[in-house]
Amino acid sequence: MKEALPVTEIDDLLDYDQTESTESQSVAPSTSGTALVLSDISGRLQPALYASLRDGNDDNVTKACTRGTLMAASLMSRSGISLDLDNLGHREIACQYSIYELFLALGIKDAGKEYREKGKNLIVALGGTIPESANPESVRTPVMALARPGKLKC
Repeated sequence: MKEALPVTEIDDLLDYDQTESTESQSVAPSTSGTALVLSDISGRLQPALYASLRDGNDDNVTKACTRGTLMAASLMSRSGISLDLDNLGHREIACQYSIYELFLALGIKDAGKEYREKGKNLIVALGGTIPESANPESVRTPVMALARPGKLKC
């Protein structure tokens, strides 16, 4: 008769005395300036692409602008930079992330990846840093490890 493997819960795999995690940021994202409008997004895209991304509803673009602005403000706050939408560079970052959010809303993340990358590059160009991008060669500390069960005796 074969022995059944014991059930292992995820908590059994964690060593709480030596678990390391990324420190949280206590800086809240802040935004100032004139909010993004539909023309900010439509002016950066070909008309056919904009029409397909808006999916027949301008409200989709407005929601993506809100999410994109929040994403940009959050990333910039990690570098101590407040998002000022009246600054052309900051506005461009928010627009790039908003376009990326439009692609995400349609479920085509890979197609919008270039807009996310442009946003990251602009943040770095303005003197900020993106988490994990300042030193991509750094060794990441594992948060947990899974143990392989021993061999069963038959």
